[in-house]
Amino acid sequence: MASIALLYDVYASALFGYILKIVADKEKAENILEFIFINLSRTIENYNDGRGSLFIWLLNTARNKSIEALGVKPQISNTYQSELSLLEKTIFSLINVGGLKANEISDLLHLPLKTIKAKFDQLYKFKQLEHEKTGFDNDSL
Repeated sequence: MASIALLYDVYASALFGYILKIVADKEKAENILEFIFINLSRTIENYNDGRGSLFIWLLNTARNKSIEALGVKPQISNTYQSELSLLEKTIFSLINVGGLKANEISDLLHLPLKTIKAKFDQLYKFKQLEHEKTGFDNDSL
């Protein structure tokens, strides 16, 4: 349990800010953050360090819970989402649901702005491909 407390000390502030940006409700954000850390001891075995950092995994969990709380459906179909990396899904959500700009994502994820912009370009091309196949509007990205 001490390790969960340490993780809370390290990540809670950044996660809370991210969740609050999505749900725009302090009480909801607090509840989501609490849920994430209460369930962390049961879900930590799902973490795979080969797919990304622990922070990205927690951010992805926060994103999923925040979107679930809003009742918002992802704007990339499940078929195409399965082809995206965890980092790409996180960036997509930060842009599309969180409304963040590339420099804000770079700061939040502690990644070079160039990396974020490259991933954004990949996602944009991905959305164009999806639009061609499904007729889905890619203006939402």
